[in-house]
Amino acid sequence: MVRSEPGLQIRFLEYLVVLARERHFGRAAEVCNVTQPTLSAGVAALEEALGVRLVERDRRYLGLTPEGEAALPWAKAILADHLDLRAAISVQPADLAGELRLGVIPAAMPISGALVRNLLRAHPAVTVTLRAMTSREIEVGLLAQEIHAGLTYLNHDQIGRAHV
Repeated sequence: MVRSEPGLQIRFLEYLVVLARERHFGRAAEVCNVTQPTLSAGVAALEEALGVRLVERDRRYLGLTPEGEAALPWAKAILADHLDLRAAISVQPADLAGELRLGVIPAAMPISGALVRNLLRAHPAVTVTLRAMTSREIEVGLLAQEIHAGLTYLNHDQIGRAHV
């Protein structure tokens, strides 16, 4: 049986990820559709549950602590897995649904239209977001789990944790 730490909640991980991206408590709270005190309390509860300070702050956001930087990719991975779990249990086994975020180098954009068209024909409940990106941006996006897949050149070492 897997037991989570007391007070560790998915939404607190979301608060951390959004705060790191927005670099401002008020904007992060707005993105999360909560008040700033609620977001601050959630981050504090996450810090309490993990037993470390994750965010440097005084009256404003100053950045992530080294522990916060170390926790951030794990928080992103947990959130991505949580979304995948919810998508998996919300559809019939033969049906795919959810969002596919795809990074595509500009040279591959013409073929991406055919790929997306065929995917949507087979799975109309899927939504696809295409982003024109450089190969390096695709690599970073995959590692940060900001995109699910990428169409790029492979002229260097394999991307960690990626299926090629």
